[in-house]
Amino acid sequence: MNNEKYIAALKQALAGMDRAAREEILREIRSHLEDARETELLEARFGPVEELAKQYLDGEPLSQSLSARLLSLGKTALLGIGGAALALALILTGLIWFFSGDQFDYADETALAADLGANEWMSREWQGSIALEIEQAHTVLYWHDAPELRWRCKGRDGLDPAPGSVLRIRHGYCLLLLPPQIASLHISQGDVVLIRPRASVAASLNQASLRIAPNGDLNRYDFKLIDSEADNFPSNPAAMTVVTVEARESTIQVY
Repeated sequence: MNNEKYIAALKQALAGMDRAAREEILREIRSHLEDARETELLEARFGPVEELAKQYLDGEPLSQSLSARLLSLGKTALLGIGGAALALALILTGLIWFFSGDQFDYADETALAADLGANEWMSREWQGSIALEIEQAHTVLYWHDAPELRWRCKGRDGLDPAPGSVLRIRHGYCLLLLPPQIASLHISQGDVVLIRPRASVAASLNQASLRIAPNGDLNRYDFKLIDSEADNFPSNPAAMTVVTVEARESTIQVY
């Protein structure tokens, strides 16, 4: 039986089924003609028409070849796209983490002070809020009481610490000590660690990783997640210091 006769016979065998359901089945069977070789017969793939129709009419599971095809349709396909996007983001952030060589416990500020001498930091007096653009870079942010910005960077493309300007960190590794001012972060394909924020932070993430060492119960967290995942943080609804994050295809974790 050639393929056209096979489809016609299947339509006749499903005559007692709801019309919309029958047409959906026939469309699915016809879709196999796009993938089939010219000499491949639908009967060879799905078996006799009567047996295939009986599976549909009785609600029995279909053969694996047809089930695999069905799983790629409709809502499953849409969910698959979202899942693939999230998987891609997780893989990307994992690679960023791996290649950053991040083995240091940044939350141990005593160890940081011992590892870096005072003369290894650059510094500049700073007033007002702070805006950071971080792209494909590994950055760790601390807060201190002094009205100045301190930083130490390696392999970065541009960090212009001029008050009132946007600080851009690209393709590098930076440690920053921030004054207790409101900070805005735009992170793209980077890995950023916040160590016990002492001022409000507004962060937007795109295919990035954000890790936060909580500051006890002194912070309130507000996350908007789009194809992203976040750990549970000890948020204090009465806290004045707010960490707001809008994340797309990213991860947010407790450090």
